[in-house]
Amino acid sequence: MTTITTTYTSGNGVSLVLDYTDDGYFYKIFIEEFGTTSTVDLSAVATYVTDRPDDCLSTGIDVVSDDTGTAPYAGAVFSEVDLTLTIDTSAAFYGPLYLKALTYVDEVFQVDKVLVTICGDQTITNADPDNAVFAIDAVRTSSPEWTSFSLDGIWTTSSGILPENECPVTDIQVCEDDACATVLTEASGLRITNTDGVFALEVDKSVIDADPELTRYIKVVSYSVEIIEDFTIFLLDCVTDQAITLAGDALAPITRELAKNNGLQSLFSVEDTAAFFTVSDARAECAITSYTLY
Repeated sequence: MTTITTTYTSGNGVSLVLDYTDDGYFYKIFIEEFGTTSTVDLSAVATYVTDRPDDCLSTGIDVVSDDTGTAPYAGAVFSEVDLTLTIDTSAAFYGPLYLKALTYVDEVFQVDKVLVTICGDQTITNADPDNAVFAIDAVRTSSPEWTSFSLDGIWTTSSGILPENECPVTDIQVCEDDACATVLTEASGLRITNTDGVFALEVDKSVIDADPELTRYIKVVSYSVEIIEDFTIFLLDCVTDQAITLAGDALAPITRELAKNNGLQSLFSVEDTAAFFTVSDARAECAITSYTLY
């Protein structure tokens, strides 16, 4: 016997194990949050076959300190007995685990490098606090229409141990209150969508009464870690409860004398016409924009 070959079993059904071959890794063990311990059945994850498979089998697995396989692992995070790997999940971890497949010949072995992530101490950071989603300013519409605000890249996660977005944002909710006790659904005119892992806040400007301005809340989740941030919505509403009434000279019949055969003549100036009407909402954005003569 001169060799032993380890082969990763894709689709192995082990929930903690992910396909991962970047940077020479054999696979990846990903643990979403702190706990006590987690276990991985190494016999389900890979096969360990020598060049004499009928009579010379692998004799087991050792956890070692590096890819040379010469020194045993000295830490407290990992241990292995009878092809069961036990992982201490009480603290965050990110880094390599080296597994040495053994044979009865000491010089014949195979070391595989496995990436291990234990999430739990990551911080969620708003990397784009000036994004337009935090101060939505628009005009209320009369017909249903969803306007989308992409949330992609606004929040990042990291810690002193975990690289940026190694434990990514996993969920986003839009809420009525700052404790997120009431999660809003699309009936409210606000909803969160997720398309291929990209979240967006969508607003139906025909539903929301946001004049004056409203404050609502976004809950951002990374597994067991979350933050809640507020945002504002102002939808200028010049239609609801708006009334146009006659004013000035228009309160009585208006007469104008025109000279016969004197060409095109002006009946009313712009200023005259504007003085005939009053709008109940006096804001400049709600002013009359056009007049039609019948």
